[in-house]
Amino acid sequence: AHDGASSVVYDAASNVVTVAFDATTAAAALQQVSLVDLTPYLAKPVSGGTPMPAIYTSQYTGTVSWSPAGGLFAAGTAYTATITMTPAAGYTFTGVAANSFDHDGASSVVYDADSNVVTIAFDAKDNFLISGPIELSLNLPAPAAGAYPETDLYVTYGTPFNGTVEWKKGDAPHVGAFAANTAYTAMVTLIPATGYTFDSGVGPVTHIKSDGIPEFAADGENLTVTINFKKTPATMIGYGIDLRPYTPKAGEKKVTDFVVPLLGYYGHIIWQNNAQNAPENETDSDPFQPGGIYMATISLIPFSGYVFDPDIYGDYRGPSSHTDSIRRPSDAILIDFNISHTGVLVIMLGFPKLPELPAP
Repeated sequence: AHDGASSVVYDAASNVVTVAFDATTAAAALQQVSLVDLTPYLAKPVSGGTPMPAIYTSQYTGTVSWSPAGGLFAAGTAYTATITMTPAAGYTFTGVAANSFDHDGASSVVYDADSNVVTIAFDAKDNFLISGPIELSLNLPAPAAGAYPETDLYVTYGTPFNGTVEWKKGDAPHVGAFAANTAYTAMVTLIPATGYTFDSGVGPVTHIKSDGIPEFAADGENLTVTINFKKTPATMIGYGIDLRPYTPKAGEKKVTDFVVPLLGYYGHIIWQNNAQNAPENETDSDPFQPGGIYMATISLIPFSGYVFDPDIYGDYRGPSSHTDSIRRPSDAILIDFNISHTGVLVIMLGFPKLPELPAP
């Protein structure tokens, strides 16, 4: 008997056993190796680093021979790695074109077609590892209203890298001055100085003004960092408001709308004539009436990125009508004063009776 046979025949007379087997199946076709970028599998030489003795991929393994050999990598030395590869089951190097292998950190990569040997040359570089932590607060100022974005990283003395910065507001690129009360994101690319390399385990990367922990990742030889910043502070309006230009004067046009760009607000005034003999249909487009007793409801609306200082309220309530915060006519009576939930400063003033027209 034979477990793998289709039949077994024994001839007792001739003392001969004949064993028959079914037809053999065709061998499965081998798949050509396609993992030709060796960057993820072989670390380039850096001063003080340990040479990798082997590489491992899903399609092949390889033993690495370094020249010059021995010990840790030395500074200022060129190295060559010769990798002898063994295909994994189901794979073959047959059909792989010459010089199809690559390595981002190498000066040259040589491969003969259909072979299992690749030779990688690395330039002589006095590379030292940057392992972190990296704090960018001193290098990259946080956004501030009115300031302009830094696009080249400010590098302090002794920092072994420089960088470039791209700014975003939401998903859109940002150029020009920063606005107030707005969140910005900095897309930073850190570029190592000559003789330095970012460690594969570099980190953490931080910024004292960031909103959360910055994200960072190695991108070839560079390090990319995404920093989300907290909203820029709003600009406070806390002084310099002058209401005296809007004092009623008989016969003159009422001021109803005005803009104060230097302080960051605009305004609207509603006038009310409380005199007993006030014209019944008087509107804000009519001039001030002689003998009128006017009350003004003044709404001051801050521009985007500006807010009224809450302390302005107490200052204005003080005994003087000429405070550092708000100047009002000395004969005006304060009726009401508040900052609404939408940030609008509303001031109600009462004015003394305007002079009557002289008798004819």
